[in-house]
Amino acid sequence: MAALSPERIAKVHADVASVVARTAESSTLPAHEKDRLLAEACRKVCDLLRDWLASEDWDRMRPRASSRVADVVPRREDYASFLDQMLADAMAQACRVTGAASLAAALVAEARAAVDRTAGRHLSWTQRELFSTADSRVRELRAETCKLAGGLSTAAATGPAGEARRRRAWTALKTAIGVLPALVLAMAGASPAQMEANLSAWGHDAVRVVTTYVIAEQAQPHVLIEPPQLSGPELSL
Repeated sequence: MAALSPERIAKVHADVASVVARTAESSTLPAHEKDRLLAEACRKVCDLLRDWLASEDWDRMRPRASSRVADVVPRREDYASFLDQMLADAMAQACRVTGAASLAAALVAEARAAVDRTAGRHLSWTQRELFSTADSRVRELRAETCKLAGGLSTAAATGPAGEARRRRAWTALKTAIGVLPALVLAMAGASPAQMEANLSAWGHDAVRVVTTYVIAEQAQPHVLIEPPQLSGPELSL
């Protein structure tokens, strides 16, 4: 397993964003060159997500007890008072380390909006169920990019079949562009040392829940996160 770091994630993020821009439908690159670029980018995402799923950083995000999301999801006033600033500081620190300002774009705003979405639909979940959903979605994205990396490395498909394969790869890579900054956020904002210094145990869990939810959303941005079972009236804060 290659070393996992914010710098590596930032480098893959920049490379993938470049390939997505260069292989858009309006691109004049020949099909075989698009296939080569897309295959290389998919391989980088595949390798990175494989290492992420096996990493201590992701394992630390796994809840140790079957607490409910409702136990830790921050109220708006709690979020505004300290959690919002903590996440902003974490992303700013990550950007300084990686030198990639683009990683911070909209991420803190996404985390803020995720609080409302979590509070509205998922308070009855356990934290383990939320983590399981995020883990499953990241694994699906990893499997998709790994499969595409192999397929695009074969002889270029022609006509509609080739275009369909390239669109599928382009879509998977566009999704990865949304997921990778959330991984940096998880690394920067959930390290035990920083949590011990700045947040209570409740705050640690709140950051983990919000970040896990953002990762799940970004991994499948067009699919609602549905609780496995809904029973009784919706909870409210």
